[in-house]
Amino acid sequence: MLTRYSINFAFAYIDPQSYEIVTMDTQTPASLFTDITNVKSVKPSLEIAADAGKRQKFANNVVKFMRQYGFDGLDIDWEYPGAPDRGGDLADTKNYVSLMQTLRSTFDSSGGREIKLAADLFWRVGVSPADIVLGFGFYGRSFTLSDPSCNTPGCPFSGASNPGPCTVTGGILGYYEIMQVLKQNPSITPTHDTTNGVMYFTFNKNQWVSFDNQATFKQKVDWANGVGLGGAMVWASDLDDDRYTAHSALLGRKVTSTSALQLEDKALSNPQAVISSLASDNGQNCFAYKGKCVNLNDNNAMQAACGAGNTVIGWDDAGCGTKKCHCGKPICCPTNATSQQCKWRGDDNGSGASSDCSAQCAAGEINIKGVSSSYGGGFLNDGNTNKCARGFKVFCCPDPEYLQLTQGCNYAGWLMSEWDKGDIQQRCLLCRNEPLLLPNAERLDRLPLGYQD
Repeated sequence: MLTRYSINFAFAYIDPQSYEIVTMDTQTPASLFTDITNVKSVKPSLEIAADAGKRQKFANNVVKFMRQYGFDGLDIDWEYPGAPDRGGDLADTKNYVSLMQTLRSTFDSSGGREIKLAADLFWRVGVSPADIVLGFGFYGRSFTLSDPSCNTPGCPFSGASNPGPCTVTGGILGYYEIMQVLKQNPSITPTHDTTNGVMYFTFNKNQWVSFDNQATFKQKVDWANGVGLGGAMVWASDLDDDRYTAHSALLGRKVTSTSALQLEDKALSNPQAVISSLASDNGQNCFAYKGKCVNLNDNNAMQAACGAGNTVIGWDDAGCGTKKCHCGKPICCPTNATSQQCKWRGDDNGSGASSDCSAQCAAGEINIKGVSSSYGGGFLNDGNTNKCARGFKVFCCPDPEYLQLTQGCNYAGWLMSEWDKGDIQQRCLLCRNEPLLLPNAERLDRLPLGYQD
């Protein structure tokens, strides 16, 4: 009870034989009725909402209770502030607001809604920190303020923010959209809420967004390292800007980019050149010939099938091959955007029936234009042109920037290591044929070349 002394006993029971009011079960003593009514004699101690000291004590106890038992929040059911038939007072409404403000302030300052409290739930049931990864958002939560002059956490908002130009969804802005707002408004200095580990700022008068930067990422990573979490993940890499600002901020080091991914200025001045450059990398203008079967030994016929301005980079048996004709259908790419050393992959899967196909490109390869087949073909392939009994094969070409992006490293699986009085799995990277171990589960700062999105 928060003010006055309106106390409800829940629940009593009507005896079906005597029609008397009794306790719900035999384990509940009837003396409980007297105990409850005796509370009336100490009603001054129940006037919580009307006393600032008691409000704060109550709020502190609520936080302690939530932490002890793992509750996520508190539901206040005061029926009803100011109701005269329940001992109410005209000051109840004002006192109720003061109580809510005290609770909110206490919750915020305690960090009770943040990561640490959530993690306590795992520790309480015996989940090892090494089995948990911490998620980071490459986006910000955004709102429309009810009063632009009230722009700190806890201020009211009228609804979701205006949709971003690319995410086109109210209430969220991608990292690249947040960076663009800051670039267009150099006078904005984001505020660092050190208690909750978050940055926020206001723009366009009433638009408010919270997000992470290098400082707040580090706060969270330091905490995760301190308790020994197993790793980190992000949602999502494609929400970062073209300079990898979020990736670099999270990892605390510059992330290597490539010339093709730093095309902003070129795209503004010559967008068609950028499209052509990217098309040569991802094969978006390539195609699989859909016409009649072609004699694969007839170079002129193959070239004619692809058409002027295109080059044959491979072929699909497509069910055309017979004992009498080495036939199939060519795979074609624009001559000025031709992929090299492409290969059919799928039937050399190392497991299952020999006729099953797995349809997966190798690391550092791209499935050109989604070309797939039950047969596969050439010029290169990892198996043969026999038809798959199940599944299909895919046509894969090298990603020209893969080695530059990964610096010659690739994810090489798991090893076992002794740590924290027990065996845990240890990450291993293979960099230029030299293994790089990430020695302990808490070393998130060494994830730049091995974390998985």
